[in-house]
Amino acid sequence: MKAIIVSAPTLDRVTLANGETRLQAGGPALYAGYTLRKLKYDVYAVGPYGPMVSSVVRLERQLGIERACCESMGQGYVFVHRYDGSVRRSSIESTALPLKAEDLAALIDGQDPDLVIISPVHCEVPPDALTSKSITGRRVSVDLQGFSRCMPGAWWERLDLSNIPLVHLSNDDASESVAQFLSRRAPSVVYTLGPGGAIIFARGKVTAIPLIYGGDIKDRTGLGDISLALVSHFYLVEGLSLEDAYIESQKMIATIAQELSSLKVLGVMGGSP
Repeated sequence: MKAIIVSAPTLDRVTLANGETRLQAGGPALYAGYTLRKLKYDVYAVGPYGPMVSSVVRLERQLGIERACCESMGQGYVFVHRYDGSVRRSSIESTALPLKAEDLAALIDGQDPDLVIISPVHCEVPPDALTSKSITGRRVSVDLQGFSRCMPGAWWERLDLSNIPLVHLSNDDASESVAQFLSRRAPSVVYTLGPGGAIIFARGKVTAIPLIYGGDIKDRTGLGDISLALVSHFYLVEGLSLEDAYIESQKMIATIAQELSSLKVLGVMGGSP
């Protein structure tokens, strides 16, 4: 099977609650791509990048994630994430140029993937890409975090999600009332709550599911990307109900996060044991 992940690579400076600061590779293509490789997908990433994130692109390639596009589009995305307990605060130090909707459509049509995950980190994916004919009828999931960061005001009112089988957002991105609003515009919505689990909006029902996975995960960066990749596979490809797909994903998420916890680290400074 083949998957395309539409997202820019990121270089992340992450400060944990114990004061430890890590320089690490990041971005949804890394986390979701590694997850889908575990599920035997051929994974291709599409997103703008530049010299600031060259080490991240090299790591992606080592893990079997191939960049189909698009080099030399700005310096690349550099993020700063600070954790205070379960609360994350993020800022952006460097960006990249946006994709064009028509170029993205041509890439998707040319690759003809079994699964498409659209997960912008900021402004690299234009909103009109969500209505492209290239994704009509395909197995597509969309993470809304990048749109929430990039679009001012009531961004959720300006997105056309009627073409998207599965939408994900978290309580980092918007309130539960926004998720409820989006559930009336998209077929299925997963609203994740970090340690609080998730709220599933599907088939006219609302289902709260507690967090299931175990393990001491100090750095929660990328957990949403891992979860979305797993849920997308089990729901859109394997045909499980959305509730069962979320529950099934939780059986694997901690193991994958722990595997990536060392692979993604490029350097460590300070902190208490």
